[in-house]
Amino acid sequence: MKEKENEVRLQKILSRAGIASRRKAEELIREGRVTVNGRIVRELGSKVKEDDLVKVDGIAVSIPKRYRYFMVYKPRGFVTTMKDPQGVPRWQNCFRRYRSAYSRSDVWISIPKVCFL
Repeated sequence: MKEKENEVRLQKILSRAGIASRRKAEELIREGRVTVNGRIVRELGSKVKEDDLVKVDGIAVSIPKRYRYFMVYKPRGFVTTMKDPQGVPRWQNCFRRYRSAYSRSDVWISIPKVCFL
């Protein structure tokens, strides 16, 4: 029973690692682009253990061991999106000098505040 407690769904692992959202991770799995311990996984809902080697397109996936949360008031003129094709400054640009203090493998996720007035 204890062995089952340490297992986590593969798409959740990919999401935690910042590879893709859970829905996009399901697409990667269906396309056969994900391997666990050298075996291609195509079955949704497959579970993996902490010590399993997960790869996407042949590149090992590392999962952050801890998470950091920041509450930030975004400066005017910045957007909260993770990618902006129009080149508008993103909120992450405000933290460039601080980011070097944290691991490069840390995943930064934007959760915009929604106000209803």
